[in-house]
Amino acid sequence: MQIKVGSLKLELKPLYTISFVTLTAILISLGCWQLTRSEEKRQFLELERVRLNTDKVSFAELFSQTIEQLQYRTVELKGQYVQAQQFLLDNQIHNGKPGFFVLTPFFVNDKSAILVNRGWIPAELSRSKLPELGIKQVEQVIFGRLNRFPSVGIKLKDGEIPTAGWPAIIQWVDSKTLASSLSYQLLPFQLELDANQPEGYTREWKIAAVLPPEKHIAYAIQWFGLAFTLSILFIFHSLKRE
Repeated sequence: MQIKVGSLKLELKPLYTISFVTLTAILISLGCWQLTRSEEKRQFLELERVRLNTDKVSFAELFSQTIEQLQYRTVELKGQYVQAQQFLLDNQIHNGKPGFFVLTPFFVNDKSAILVNRGWIPAELSRSKLPELGIKQVEQVIFGRLNRFPSVGIKLKDGEIPTAGWPAIIQWVDSKTLASSLSYQLLPFQLELDANQPEGYTREWKIAAVLPPEKHIAYAIQWFGLAFTLSILFIFHSLKRE
């Protein structure tokens, strides 16, 4: 197929044309997808900013709302820790060093407790030696933000089952499984103990790691740029002088 443009003609070879159209469509689609992701991330970050500045979660909301509604909101709770039954979430890396997140049940009423993530603690060289987790078992008020349980790359089979003895080691968190080893219920999310609260360890809580919207826009520009470059090359190689 040929298209004349003045003294030039555009030779459209079927195989090259189909390949060009297909690749260009893919590149443009990828660019549009990145723009969509940029807007989603912008909305996500705005939602988290609003939640961080929203009033503290009420006691009733702990039981009536889901973690999707409560995530990153702050809460102040009155109750007491369960010193004798604590969990160590394994394979947590901080500054290149292996360690654990310390998850301590905190009674919020007679039947239910919330797991309080008291922060990161380094692991001993010997895996048989576990850290001492002393804590005051008295009625007190604690403050922090609500979040999902820490995510893991691969959920090992039976990794949610705690080891024998206390503190018990787990590879990932399933609140129902942990509650079955206790005599009370656990809420299906954690409280990340505020960095200014006592009886905690290393705490550097962050919002879930996401690429900033600007990064997605940069990727979109790259995809659109490749589509534009491909178009120029296709036209250049297809144009012939009569």
